[in-house]
Amino acid sequence: MKRKITVVLGLVAICFMTGCSKTPEISYDGKDLIHDCTAEQIDLFAEDVNVMIGEKQNFVYVDSNYEHQEFTDGLLEFNEENRPDVKSCFFVNREEQTDIKFASRTAISFRDPVEGSMRLSVSGNYSYKIIDSKTFKDTYTTTEELTNKIQAQINAVYILNMQGKTYSDLSQEKEFDEAKLTSVNATISKYGVEVTKVNIEAVEKK
Repeated sequence: MKRKITVVLGLVAICFMTGCSKTPEISYDGKDLIHDCTAEQIDLFAEDVNVMIGEKQNFVYVDSNYEHQEFTDGLLEFNEENRPDVKSCFFVNREEQTDIKFASRTAISFRDPVEGSMRLSVSGNYSYKIIDSKTFKDTYTTTEELTNKIQAQINAVYILNMQGKTYSDLSQEKEFDEAKLTSVNATISKYGVEVTKVNIEAVEKK
């Protein structure tokens, strides 16, 4: 469940005038794709606590019934009226990850209808973003493993679409069209991410 949280602009001014103590705050300003709350941060939910969610972040907590509650963008305030029984929580980075390099791991055997058999290498870059926080959390291990999965699927879709084309055709293709992106995401979406763009920088004879 996603909810939009509005920042309470007067919070600081009210505390300044009334002398109220500062409510503990949980936030994350790093660039990791996913960041788990510490045990100390989870303990803060036993009292009043605020969660500051960045502009391109999701915040998710898991309660005692193993229900996931998801929030995005703003200040989330917990107190005695709405205090959840939080068992774990994490931040997810929704910012698009861009200009990630890829290349065919081995030379690709290809039969050009005009030039005959040859071996090719393909390189380029791609972008992706997280679209499902819970699925991403459940399937994520390391950034390296995620990029390996994405690149393997990009290569598989590229090879599948080489049939019937010439080397000249391939060398002029600079970007995956919508159909190819859909084919990539048919597999990649099960990891909670979506590939948004694939650019082809070079197709070279080996």
